[in-house]
Amino acid sequence: MAQSLKKGRQIDGTTTITINHDKLLIVTLLTLFGGIIADYKCPPNPDIFLPCECLVDPGILPFYRSIYCKGDQPINLTALFQRLSHELKADEKDYLFFMQFNDAVDVLPANVFADITFQNVELDGKKLTKVHRLALNGTQDTLKNLYTHSPLVDGDGDWDVFKAINLAANLYYINLAYTNLTKIPDNALQSHPSLQRIDIALSPSLTSIGSNAFKNLTKVESIRIEGYVKDIGDEAFAVSHVSTDQPL
Repeated sequence: MAQSLKKGRQIDGTTTITINHDKLLIVTLLTLFGGIIADYKCPPNPDIFLPCECLVDPGILPFYRSIYCKGDQPINLTALFQRLSHELKADEKDYLFFMQFNDAVDVLPANVFADITFQNVELDGKKLTKVHRLALNGTQDTLKNLYTHSPLVDGDGDWDVFKAINLAANLYYINLAYTNLTKIPDNALQSHPSLQRIDIALSPSLTSIGSNAFKNLTKVESIRIEGYVKDIGDEAFAVSHVSTDQPL
């Protein structure tokens, strides 16, 4: 089937870059969330999750539990997950979602989740600007989807969301929105083994894409980038099975 890489139209100065495959995807509930649905209930002592909470949402997936943090008071996430690691039984440590909606959390530190695992992590906070490259340790093998709706800034040494993504080898979807990123660095996601969909949206500060940033993503289905992109480095979108006959 025909495949293409193209630069989208500029709308109000915003550049949208899209890579699409003409491929039929049939996604069922079981494959989307992985495995056979089991009866995962919250542990019997809700207080151990404070100031966050364990939820089973009957309106979405009544068989899966999630951890939800909200409000605007400071939370020590590392201490919270260390406590859960020590007090929960082995079969109480896997969750569908971690939803970080607390507006006082400003960083996601290294090894924050201890051995508590998630299939989806959603980071949505007004002050969250940095993600440590080891932040997803402990859940890196189970994580399938990463969503951030936070003002993330450009990477600085070990504080780099793209380095964290690269260590989560089974991730197949990332959505970074409302960021303050100005650039996607060189080699940002090069050769990630599992990524299928990449959305970097509503990031008006984004002006450049580094060399090899999305090179050799052998399973990629779509890449969508919204920003005021002016500079694109060499082989930024060099994917072996995607035709680049329509130049950027």
